Amino acid sequence: METPKDWKEDLKPGNKVLATIRHAYDGTKNKINVEVEIVHNCGDEGFKSVIAKTKDGETYRISYMEIK
Repeated sequence: METPKDWKEDLKPGNKVLATIRHAYDGTKNKINVEVEIVHNCGDEGFKSVIAKTKDGETYRISYMEIK
């Protein structure tokens, strides 16, 4: 049986999605439902994450699990 493909694997640079940005050690600083623009999709490299930037120009690596 074949594993279904995750829709996030098809995200391309320039696509916009909502994501949760987790703070490294302080959960009270998490940002929820932040609109981010995809810069690079690392899914085909085995990382199951994207590099994305916010409207403020901040860049993050975001796991597929945190993308809505």
